[in-house]
Amino acid sequence: MLRGQKEGITIDSVNSSLNHAMPQLNSAQTFGAKLFECRNQLRLPLRLAAERSGFSKSYLNAIENDRRLPPPEATVLALCAALGLDTDNASELKALATAGRAAIGTKVTRGVPAAVGELIRDMACLAPRLQPRHLAVIRTQLTEAAM
Repeated sequence: MLRGQKEGITIDSVNSSLNHAMPQLNSAQTFGAKLFECRNQLRLPLRLAAERSGFSKSYLNAIENDRRLPPPEATVLALCAALGLDTDNASELKALATAGRAAIGTKVTRGVPAAVGELIRDMACLAPRLQPRHLAVIRTQLTEAAM
C-alpha cells in the first residue's frame, strides 16, 4: 500500500475505476503506461526526462510503472511541457491522470463540496512527498480557515 493511501484503495482499484470512467481512452492504458510510451517514442532516456522535468528518475520510474498514483494536473502539465509532447498526447495524459485521480478517495469525498474533494485527492497524490511538518502546517491552516 502507498503511504498516505486509504486502506482498500489500490493501484488496481484505481486502474479499474479509470477503465470504467474513461471508455473513450485505451482501456488497457494507465497514465504511467502512456507516459512511458510517450517518452520511448521520443527516444528519451529516463535520466534526460528527469533532468528536463525537474523530477527525480525514481519518481518518474514509479509513475511509469504504476507504483504511484497519477499526479495532479500541474505536475502533468509540467511533464508534458518538459518532454515537449504534442497536444494529442498531452491531452490524453491529462485525461488519464484526471480519471485516475478521480477514483482516489471517492468514498471519502461523497457528500462534501467539490473543492474539498479535489483538495483530498490532491493531498492523496502528494502524500508520498509531504513531510510531517508539511502536514502540520496544512492541518493548522485548515483549522484556522474553518474558524
